[in-house]
Amino acid sequence: MPKTILLADDSLTIRRVVELTFSDTPIRVVTVGTGREAIERFAVLRPDLVIADVVMPDPAGYAVCQVVKASDHPVPVILLAGTFEPFDEGLARACGRTTDW
Repeated sequence: MPKTILLADDSLTIRRVVELTFSDTPIRVVTVGTGREAIERFAVLRPDLVIADVVMPDPAGYAVCQVVKASDHPVPVILLAGTFEPFDEGLARACGRTTDW
């Protein structure tokens, strides 16, 4: 069965780039534009990996990570931060983000 990545990012450009990156692989990429959508889709999809933008609406990636890690299906979470976006290492640690990927 192919692996699934759930990508949550409010940037359409980032979503398209990640989709194109994996387009010639057996990895399925499902994209959403908000944290709320990510949380809803996570429960249904049960992906193998979650990638979440730390600065996105409703809620941000840190909260998405916390939900994933507290679920009955915790998977690795990669938090994305843009060049000019703040990244809070303390929040990242507190939510349980993956550090050894």
